[in-house]
Amino acid sequence: MKGSLIICTGNVEPRPFISKIDNSPKAGLQMSVLDIDLDIVRNMDEVAEVEKETDAEAQKLAVAS
Repeated sequence: MKGSLIICTGNVEPRPFISKIDNSPKAGLQMSVLDIDLDIVRNMDEVAEVEKETDAEAQKLAVAS
């Protein structure tokens, strides 16, 4: 949804490179993404519902372990 936040989980590492235009060194970053979530929460009622769902998922994972 337009305007929503995108939450990426993963590792960010420096990745310098040489510019093709003038052969000057440039700074860069590379991210290895493990998970992508779209944050479409709009009001406090939805926040509470998402927190309940997250807690329920965490409890299921704890029981399965």
